[in-house]
Amino acid sequence: MNISYIPKNVKYKLNINWERIVLITVISVFLLVNMLVILISYNFYYDNFQNPKSKGKNQYYDFYYTFSNFKYATLQKEDVTIYSNYGYKLLGTYFSNPTPTKNTIILVNGENGSRWSMMEYVEMYINKNFNVLIYDSRACGESGGKDVSFGYFEKDDLDKWVDWAVYTTKKISTVIPSNVIIGIHGEGTGATAAILQTELNAVSYRVNFYIADSSYTNLTDYLKLKLEKELPIKNKYITDYFMVYINLMINKFSGFKASDVSPSKVVQDISTPILFINDSKDSIVPVTMAKELMKNKKDKKDLYITNNKGTEEFFVSHKDEYIQRVYKFIDTILVQASKG
Repeated sequence: MNISYIPKNVKYKLNINWERIVLITVISVFLLVNMLVILISYNFYYDNFQNPKSKGKNQYYDFYYTFSNFKYATLQKEDVTIYSNYGYKLLGTYFSNPTPTKNTIILVNGENGSRWSMMEYVEMYINKNFNVLIYDSRACGESGGKDVSFGYFEKDDLDKWVDWAVYTTKKISTVIPSNVIIGIHGEGTGATAAILQTELNAVSYRVNFYIADSSYTNLTDYLKLKLEKELPIKNKYITDYFMVYINLMINKFSGFKASDVSPSKVVQDISTPILFINDSKDSIVPVTMAKELMKNKKDKKDLYITNNKGTEEFFVSHKDEYIQRVYKFIDTILVQASKG
């Protein structure tokens, strides 16, 4: 029987490479943090671009309380379907004014809305002697499209609706001896799409005026504001870090760059009249954005800053004031058009 003997006075020295351990730890933490950032960034991208709340839904019963059902039932209307340049269907509803008119307004919903979220404005325009076209924007309501592009592709869809509205309105021209007046009223992302569409309109000048309610100045800043509200840590550098990955996802999965969506640049060379609307207490689209848009546009512009003190939407709680302000702007357009 062999028994090994180990002297008690022998000491063993462990050969530990501390520099290697620290390096591996740093790399592991870096990879773990980046995986977490990528996961959060993708969830943010998916929720805002790929999965808007209204996608694939008929929101009529979500918003029926915002308009007069009696008025809706009595209006002459027709459902309309057109095709986007990108191959998907766009669904809308067209209301003919009881008094034949060649004035038509196109209402454009925001990112989580649909044509029915814009129904609250229909009566305002019917009473102003306009025909009204509402439609489900890309990836909203019952229209097609794989994602919301915050105005980038929506501007082209809107331009197709302008084609349809001009064609439809011109058919009334033999009855009413006046000029065709086309206006666009957008809300949120719809307002941004409207402003971006002004570049397309600059070539043919088919749209006479725009009303942009709560448009952001550029998509990057808008997404940063939304992201800051969702992140538990409020820090500019952390937000910018997340935006690196979000921008990569927008480019990879949606096919455009956030920097491509910049109403503040577009308005600099646009001569078509625009009424900018923004609430002084809006935390997602701060009033400073409307002021920047107003500053960047050279002429034919107006700014209406609302002051909503309650929890309801301003149009709901201050409808008369809102309508009066919009009518004042439109009257200047109609007067100018009547002079030829």
